This record gives sequence, structure tokens and C-alpha cells, in this order.
Amino acid sequence: MRGISDRLEAMERKLGAIEVLEKKVTDFERELKKVWVALDDRAKKTDEKVTNLEDKVEAADIGVGEVSSRVHDLERQRRQLSEVVNYLKAQSIGNNLIFSGIPEDNSTGSETPAVTERKLRDFLHEEMKIAKETVAVNEFYVNEQLPPEVQARRARLFPKVKAAKREGKRAWISYDTLYVDGKPVRD
Repeated sequence: MRGISDRLEAMERKLGAIEVLEKKVTDFERELKKVWVALDDRAKKTDEKVTNLEDKVEAADIGVGEVSSRVHDLERQRRQLSEVVNYLKAQSIGNNLIFSGIPEDNSTGSETPAVTERKLRDFLHEEMKIAKETVAVNEFYVNEQLPPEVQARRARLFPKVKAAKREGKRAWISYDTLYVDGKPVRD
């Protein structure tokens, strides 16, 4: 009996230890569920933040695209306005006369306008063979005054005019556009 009693006590101790372990496992399981719920909440919040960030990045990409398009449009408008300004400059200074090839006497440091005008009139009469009466009121040996940008474009076009004329074509420059046989040629 004693043996049975000892065995029963041993079993009771083991059952007590099992109950303690069972309580610990239950407590651990409860804590593990709490951790799982907390991690699940954090994962959901992180997913929401990532989604919000993706939406913001997408909106920023759209905004950058719109800004880029606007900058492109503004640059195109700037070029067009620059062309208009050059045209208006040409129109406003197109009536100015430029005389070239007349020697200037600057030995005194500055030639007076009266001396320059006298030299110009003498040049027109003597070199251009314009009657003295006409020279007194008219001016010759004239080039259009154009903005520097237009002059540069025209200078690039002159070799093309010569080449077209060598080929027997009619060619001329009007403002800053080359015309060959009556049709504008874009370069």
C-alpha cells in the first residue's frame, strides 16, 4: 500500500507540476495573442501609411508632369515672344539708314555730327554720282538696320542665297527667312 501511496503522491506532484505548466502555457498563449493583436494593428497602420505615401508620391508625380508641361509651354511662349520682339525691333528700326565704307577721321578723338554729315554728302555726290541737289535732301548707300539676332540669322542665310542663285533659282531673304523660287525655306 505504501508503494501505491508513494506512487499516488508522485502522480499528484506530477499532476500539480502539469497544472502549473498548463497555467504557464495558458498565460503564455494569452500574452502571445496580445502580441499578435498588437503586431496586426501595427501592420495595418503601416499598410495605411504606405498606401498614403504611395498616393502622395503618385500625386507628386502628376504634379511634376504638369509643372514640366507648363515649363515646356512657357519656354515655347518665351521663344515666340522673343521672335515677336525681334520683329518689332526690326520694324521700329527698319527706317534707320546705315552708311558704311566711308572713312572716319578720328584723329582729334571725336568727329562732330556736322563733319560726319558733310563727309556723307560728299561721298554720295562723288562716289555714288548722285546730283549735289539730290544729295542735299536724299540719302543713299543704305542697309536696313535690324536687331543683332536677325542680322545673325540673315548672315547664315546669305551663303544659301548665293548657292541657290548659282543653281539658277530665284532666291532672296525677307526679314529673316530665305525664299527660293517664291517658297520659304526653313533651316
